[in-house]
This record gives sequence, structure tokens and C-alpha cells, in this order.
Amino acid sequence: MRFLLVCFLLTMTTYGWSQTAEDEKAIRTVLQNMQSAWNRNDVPAMMQLWSEDAQFVNNVGMWWKSRAMFQKALTVFHQTMFKDVTFKYEDADIQFLRPDVVVLSAVSTWSGEKTENPQGVERYVLTKEKGTWLLRSGHVTTVDTKAAEFNPAK
Repeated sequence: MRFLLVCFLLTMTTYGWSQTAEDEKAIRTVLQNMQSAWNRNDVPAMMQLWSEDAQFVNNVGMWWKSRAMFQKALTVFHQTMFKDVTFKYEDADIQFLRPDVVVLSAVSTWSGEKTENPQGVERYVLTKEKGTWLLRSGHVTTVDTKAAEFNPAK
């Protein structure tokens, strides 16, 4: 009986790990696709990564409470101030809250003509909907490099 219980637990643990690894890969792909779409100013491709009821708060406090609002803002910004701005995600961390909900944090490094603050920390909530990971909520904080030098936790 104990042998069967151990076999069952090992099977469930192995299954759970493989599912998480597969999900982590899919989540990292969402992040890569977001970066790629941004860097080529492809707002429709970015919006496909977000759920209909998505919300986003940018680094200056603009709060878009739907995917449609977010798309409208990004369309204008990518025709003007972000037209020549690119970025790269680094140091991404995925925290599973449930099998279908994660918090994703990543450092973003920006480059381009109008880049005043070249680094940010972005945090997203993703949900798995009908087998697909979608961005549900996001926020970006600009890193103050002078203040970061005095981070007592580092």
C-alpha cells in the first residue's frame, strides 16, 4: 500500500513539474513576443497578448482600464514618442499563484532617442484562458538609478 502511495505521489509530482516547465516556457514566450512587437511598433500584435479586460498603469500614472484604452494609447505613442524606442527584458521572474495565475516581474532596459530613464521594472499578472497565457494586468516603474545605489537590501 505504501509503495502504491509513493508511486502515485511521484507520478503527480513529476506531472506537476512538467506542466509548470511547459507553462513557464509559454509565459516567457509571451514576454518575448511583447518585446518583439514593441520593438517593431506592432501595436495589434502586442494587443493579442492581452486579455479583453486587461488593465495597465504606465510609469507616469496613466491607467488604462481596458485593452481598447491601452491599444488607443499605444497606437498614438508608437506613432510619436516611442517610434524609435526599443527595449529588452532581462532578469524575468515568474511566481505561480495558482496553476492558471502568475505574477511576472522583469527588468526592462530601454534605448532610443527619447529615452531619459533607461531602465524600468515591470510587473504583470497573467492568466491562463482556454489553454493560452494572456497578460491581464501590468505596471511599469522607472528605476531611479541614483536612489537604487542606496538600496539597503542589495
